[in-house]
Amino acid sequence: MSRGSPGGAEVRWYLNDASLQAQFSDRTEFERVLRGLLAARVRIPAIWQNLRSTRSLQEAMVAPEINVRRALFELRDKDLRAATFSWLDKTGPCVDDDRLDEADDYFEYQDVEVTTTGLGEAARRTKAGVECATYSFVGGRINFAVSLLRVDHGLREERYGRYSVSNLWETDALVNQALAAEGLIGSWPALIEAARRRFPNLEIGELHANSALAREPFEASLRDRSLELMKVLNDYVAGRSEAGVDGPVAREIVETYFTGE
Repeated sequence: MSRGSPGGAEVRWYLNDASLQAQFSDRTEFERVLRGLLAARVRIPAIWQNLRSTRSLQEAMVAPEINVRRALFELRDKDLRAATFSWLDKTGPCVDDDRLDEADDYFEYQDVEVTTTGLGEAARRTKAGVECATYSFVGGRINFAVSLLRVDHGLREERYGRYSVSNLWETDALVNQALAAEGLIGSWPALIEAARRRFPNLEIGELHANSALAREPFEASLRDRSLELMKVLNDYVAGRSEAGVDGPVAREIVETYFTGE
């Protein structure tokens, strides 16, 4: 990395709330983008740990009169709905939990205030010399499909500066950048190590040391499926009380994955 961040040199990506401009009249396209982001989170630890959203993202508009929260409730894919709500409501990470302090905290992009959005946080960190980028949704009145978003700092009458925020708008580009930041899981031991970091509620043994498994060639499809299933179990455990009683999240996981067909 060319520049470090406080507490480490990891790169962070911020979902750009401002890029949701009610442009997804065909909500299957929004679902496609969302599915790609969720799949990338499961597969790549760097994205899992460092793709951040604001808590207010769910109020951003997907389509006319349809915000993110309502669009998620109306998804036919129950697995995608449960995984997205778990990410945005529970597991995070969230911009609001680690927001950078800024004395003159006001930012605009093309005369639209973005102070409390993911783009605003990326602008604060860019100003501070911290490596980061935004992920924007394509379409809408303002074009966010550009590699640098030039964000103004300060009120229009008294600008303090302009900062060029790195920006992505394709999931493949996010994946490629993340793989450059963190090596791809390409072996059974690496898979176990990544799973232990990512799923603290699970006790993951030494299966990778089993002589029979060690002889098997590593398969990316098994890696991805294993991570998906471990995430379900990790979220289920996190959704139970200390007394072992299922809470709302745990019950939803049981209904989604372990009942019916």
